[in-house]
Amino acid sequence: VELLGRLRAVPAHGHDLITSESRNGVAAQTTVACGFVLSRQSSDTKTGISLTYWLATETGPRCLVFEQQEAVCFFPERQLGLLESTLGFSSSSQPPPVPAISSTADASASQSNKGERLSQRSAAAWRVAETKLKNFSHEQVLALYVRTTNAMGEIRRKLIAAGVELSEADVRAPDRFLMERFITGSLAFESEAGPSAAEKSTHTQSSLSAPFCNPRIKSAEFRPTLSALSFDIETDRKAEQLYSIAAYSTHSSKVFMRGDAQWREKLTARADVNAPLLIEVLPNERAVISAFLDHVAEVDPDVLIGWNVVNFDLHCLQRICDRLKMKLTLGRCVGGEPQAVLWREARERGSAKKIERYYATIP
Repeated sequence: VELLGRLRAVPAHGHDLITSESRNGVAAQTTVACGFVLSRQSSDTKTGISLTYWLATETGPRCLVFEQQEAVCFFPERQLGLLESTLGFSSSSQPPPVPAISSTADASASQSNKGERLSQRSAAAWRVAETKLKNFSHEQVLALYVRTTNAMGEIRRKLIAAGVELSEADVRAPDRFLMERFITGSLAFESEAGPSAAEKSTHTQSSLSAPFCNPRIKSAEFRPTLSALSFDIETDRKAEQLYSIAAYSTHSSKVFMRGDAQWREKLTARADVNAPLLIEVLPNERAVISAFLDHVAEVDPDVLIGWNVVNFDLHCLQRICDRLKMKLTLGRCVGGEPQAVLWREARERGSAKKIERYYATIP
């Protein structure tokens, strides 16, 4: 809080130039810019959870990365004994004195879980810390910190099965990181001094999208003008064969369609370059998808929209790309490489069973 408090209030428009603490006797100029969160995701690393946020800003897309983070949830202090007997004591834990298990139900649950063990990685990935918080029953709670999202999933399922009353275990690490900083969409971030208005037009997408690692951030008021691209695919009845992809934006309207050479020549001869809709006939599915991906990269939208766009259009395109052994690179560039769509499948609460509902993140 003290660190974040050093950021000055940022106006809704423009940049606030500040001078950070001197390094090696030289004062470094930094700028506090505003952005709106477009996407967020997490990945497990050897040093903890890495959080990635893509923002829409006045100077184009920006990427923020926060490393060495942990997932966290809470449980009643009275159940610490049950938690430790279920998970096994962690060498990294620094808990308060262990209270006696307070109920017969807790004791029986502890006995029933003695024979089940966590994976080696998960067993070494958690710790307990004291808090000043209470749950809705006015009970003192402790914080359970876990170093990876995979370990948190395994630990959460095991604790729920054992009867540990977890709170906020379903809040994902990227969301909690923003919530704890009172960020609901817009934020201010500190970075090196950015380009002037005259220089903005010379910056490429890859240069503007170079990640900022562990910047200071705080809540701010900022509403960007977002660009959007709407798309729709057509397939056979089983959604196994791709016929076409239509894409509409204020930039252009195009349809990428499979067809033979004769049909392509006929359409080309009758094409009007000034027509509001352009049709591009391509020989196979791979060519259709590649042309669509190139078009998305050219338009560079902030938002992709459509009808049932995740669980049908995107998921269908992903299956076809998997069959063709190609990447569905709809994301923006990092290090000059466009990013692929990231997927996760919903699970039943407290279970590893998947329920065929998908979530997609496009960096």
